[in-house]
Amino acid sequence: MRNLNFKTKEEYLAYRVQWKADYQELTQDIRDLKWLRATRCRAYSKVIKDLRRPDGEYYRKLVAGVKKYLNDIPQYGKLIKKYFGDKPYWIEGRLQDKRIEATCMLGELKQAKIESNEMRQKSLMVA
Repeated sequence: MRNLNFKTKEEYLAYRVQWKADYQELTQDIRDLKWLRATRCRAYSKVIKDLRRPDGEYYRKLVAGVKKYLNDIPQYGKLIKKYFGDKPYWIEGRLQDKRIEATCMLGELKQAKIESNEMRQKSLMVA
């Protein structure tokens, strides 16, 4: 959490501009991760539907089919590389982390507004 002691209105306004940019980036991350999750689920649904009956090769065919389906979607590969690099990944965990971060940012904004109002009240008392 950032230091929220604003001395001037300009400091508060600069903070708000930066906060909005950070929050916009964070919400885009959340949208991207939700899209990754939905696309992965669609891939499994499509491949399972095509396989119809399970046999000894079922799971190998399932994994191969899903990988093929996802490799045909350029956006999927770009987003996986952006958020996870070459590390093993768990989309749900990263999505939950981003949601918690967004909640914390909203709490920080609430505190900043309180600080700003207190600063305004003090300046009105002095004047």
